[in-house]
Amino acid sequence: MNTSGLLLGKIEPIEFETKELSLAPGDKIMMFTDGVTEAMDINEDMYEEPRLEAFLEKHAADDITKMVRNLLVDVLKFVGKAEQSDDITILSLEYKGQG
Repeated sequence: MNTSGLLLGKIEPIEFETKELSLAPGDKIMMFTDGVTEAMDINEDMYEEPRLEAFLEKHAADDITKMVRNLLVDVLKFVGKAEQSDDITILSLEYKGQG
């Protein structure tokens, strides 16, 4: 599920939209800063959402810890020796409850 909306905490006061979703056991949620998709290589090409989506589809069955670790490695390999101007933050969770 892809969400959109305003940055939280960036502008005050602001009203923002809330959404709900139901998770089944094994469902995973990955949250990340724009530093992931805007990470640039030496040619200033960005990692971008299509590359992230392809990575997540390929690794959907991975353990959540392995998925985060491998995503960070993939971003850093893409970046190479290019200096970054933003943080690269990834937060994920896997729902293990009852369906």
